[in-house]
Amino acid sequence: MRPGSTAWVLLLVASASAWFPAHLLDAQTPASGDPPPLIQEVTFEGAEELAASALQRQIATRPTRCRGFLLRPFCLFSDGDVITERHRLDPEELPRDELRLRVVYFREGFRRTEVSSEVRNRPDGAEVVFHIDEGAPTVLDVLQVHQTQPVLSERDLEAAGLPREGRPLSVIAMAQATEHLLAELEERGHLDARIHDTIEATPDQRSAHA
Repeated sequence: MRPGSTAWVLLLVASASAWFPAHLLDAQTPASGDPPPLIQEVTFEGAEELAASALQRQIATRPTRCRGFLLRPFCLFSDGDVITERHRLDPEELPRDELRLRVVYFREGFRRTEVSSEVRNRPDGAEVVFHIDEGAPTVLDVLQVHQTQPVLSERDLEAAGLPREGRPLSVIAMAQATEHLLAELEERGHLDARIHDTIEATPDQRSAHA
């Protein structure tokens, strides 16, 4: 054994224990040779501003489900691979899913969202619960648009779908509006047009200027 290797082993074990909560390591670690439990349900407790379906599309953890609507009657009596889409628990993916959900909320204007995950044992597998504390949004106080040439009218800007003052600052809406405005400028012959945006948030992330 090389000098210091024992310390590295102890460090790795300690790091794993710190990274994964005890209830994930102890309750959901399958016996040797057994496959991980099937995920039967994924829920998002505390999600109010964003739909659960939208959150589900952004993460890797997915519930086991019937492969199609027309196959549901058969899924009631059989769970064969042909008609069932199986998804098994991967504890290593849960911290990454927590981060993915925080990014989703950040893009929609909720910059202080906190997410944690919990695995609940069930007779037929496991349920994964994401606990979401959305927090207060970052509200857009002031939106200013400066044009080097007066090409676009106020009506054009309204039609672009820019984020509205007094609402959560969605960077997704900002990006979509930028694409819309660039397309509008190109149609009017301004093929070299450029749009630059700047967002300045207050230190407490409660409000921002764009």
